[in-house]
Amino acid sequence: MTAKNSEVRVAAIVGPFGSGKTSLLESLLYVTGALDRKGTAGDADRVGDASPECRKYAMSVEAVVSGTRFLGETWVFLDCPGSPELAGETIGALSVADTAIVVCDPDPARAVTAAPVLRFLQDNNIPCFIFINKVENSKVPVREVINALQAYSRLPLILREIPIRENGEITGFVDLISERAYAFKDGEYKDNVSAHLLKVPENVDAKSDDARQKILENLADRDDALLEKILEDAVPAKSELFSSLAHAVRDNALVPVFFGAAEKDAGIFRLLKALRHDVACLSANARDVRDAAVAVRVFKTRYAHTGKQSFARVLKGSVTDGMFLGGERVNGLYMIRGVNSFKVNEAPKGSLVALGRMDETKTGDLLTDGKKQEAGRTFPPPFAAYAVALEPDKPGDEIKLTSAAAKLAEEDDSLSIEYDKDTEQMLLWSRGKRQTELFLSRLKTRFNVRVKTAAVKTPLKETVLKTVQKQCEKPNGRRGERANICLEVSPLPRGSGVSAAFNAKERLSNACREAVKTGVYETLLSGSAGHPVTDVSVRVLSATACNGAPPEAFKAAAQSALNDALKEAGALLLEPVWKIEIRVPAPFTTNVRGVLTRKKAGISEIVPETDHDGWDLLKADLPFSALDGFSEDVRSASAGTAVFIKTSSYLKEIPLK
Repeated sequence: MTAKNSEVRVAAIVGPFGSGKTSLLESLLYVTGALDRKGTAGDADRVGDASPECRKYAMSVEAVVSGTRFLGETWVFLDCPGSPELAGETIGALSVADTAIVVCDPDPARAVTAAPVLRFLQDNNIPCFIFINKVENSKVPVREVINALQAYSRLPLILREIPIRENGEITGFVDLISERAYAFKDGEYKDNVSAHLLKVPENVDAKSDDARQKILENLADRDDALLEKILEDAVPAKSELFSSLAHAVRDNALVPVFFGAAEKDAGIFRLLKALRHDVACLSANARDVRDAAVAVRVFKTRYAHTGKQSFARVLKGSVTDGMFLGGERVNGLYMIRGVNSFKVNEAPKGSLVALGRMDETKTGDLLTDGKKQEAGRTFPPPFAAYAVALEPDKPGDEIKLTSAAAKLAEEDDSLSIEYDKDTEQMLLWSRGKRQTELFLSRLKTRFNVRVKTAAVKTPLKETVLKTVQKQCEKPNGRRGERANICLEVSPLPRGSGVSAAFNAKERLSNACREAVKTGVYETLLSGSAGHPVTDVSVRVLSATACNGAPPEAFKAAAQSALNDALKEAGALLLEPVWKIEIRVPAPFTTNVRGVLTRKKAGISEIVPETDHDGWDLLKADLPFSALDGFSEDVRSASAGTAVFIKTSSYLKEIPLK
């Protein structure tokens, strides 16, 4: 029997869209007595459906926090969105979780949709459990689902229980270690645990089942004492197997797999027992907080009517309202429950809390009772490649829009706001259309800012084709004042930018010299084809004045000479091209390749990933003008499983239109 754990433990519920994560949360809360009645997906009255945006879009749009107690221990569950566009919420939740529960569909053909989640968890060494949901309607053997999932997991997936079937339907299960059988019934274990114990059916032999042998083999590989007993044909004690399995889960050496039906509360109690026995509390990094009495990790930021709130987990000590963390005073301490929160004076280790009005604190910060640790995000935010241009619906709201947009981007750092000086557009970069819609909705409902969106202009640039010298003399006033400029423009290698220099022999006043530079740079902003000029050298060969010409005359002469030089040198248009890497499960490689071909991307490499079985790596050069719809097309072609990043960018020559 595991000793009672006094610390709060946190489990993130993750998985693909539609797998039943919110239903699992509802069942976990109901079975443990935190809810008197369960809500339903149809009525949108479940704990995870509480926000207006969730109801509007009929999907989870943010990580929802809910707490409960099970067998005397405190648990907090984070119901995370399944949409790939909202992965930033999930990543934030995982940064403070002790474990993750990966909810999967019982259809082997859909197992691949869980591949990105398993990959992220294993890449970041986060222990997890798999819960195959909705088995009440499945006719497919559970082992087929496990085999399909195993193709995308570096760690062995260990089935902890085997199903009992009657007339082709799963009616219960046998635990492979305790060798006890249980029935699936509505409200399982809610009132009377022993009422659902069964006699192990004659046609089910847990001792000889292949799944049990796999458990023993994996445990024996890392437990010499257990291996010795198995080699001697001795029967290991069940308590020894439970202990060895718990250590293996905590060391992230394997992934236990359970199954059930969240809508019917079937299999939930067994999952809770496994969590209680096998999950260790999150340990604070000793190096980061060794001198601190209190430490918290911020995993999310939110702006509410009461001001900025920083959602954090207490890693060490306890937090009290009014104390200083990271050099800032906590102005309000709140426990989080669903979309609501309630004020408290103190929060113990392990708790998830909201810290009020800490304006300098950002997502990812590690705060102590000393100074702020420069730790940054535990995991980097997902890459955003979907963009729209924003402009206020009401003239004069530019500053209001900029402020509100910056706050929402701080809440979700997979979003970013950029002002493109070349196209003069404010750009919102996101992971897709739905995330953009949420952003626009929150601008309106929370900040009363209405915006119009427009297509993103491709930030074309131009360069010159040949070296040209031009001279210009500009008169100024009526006293014979004249400025004479002779300059030369030359093409530079791609990526060089702009170089402007004076002949070393020129002796101009500082004011006239600055006027020439200003004239040169202003002219380069529009070029001869209407785009900023780059990869060009501008050298002022001579600059002379007659009758004390003022700086304005030198500026006008430089602009006129440069305009003439650019026209004679000829223009070559340049388009930004992104070098991208796409990682995708092998069954979708052909589909994604088709998207790249349609987008006129140059594919340079398609190879299997060496450290991830079942995944392929595609490298390509994607023109900026092809970004429109690219994220959605790749997501559609890969059932939402593709992961891609931008590694660099460069300018590529395109025909002058």
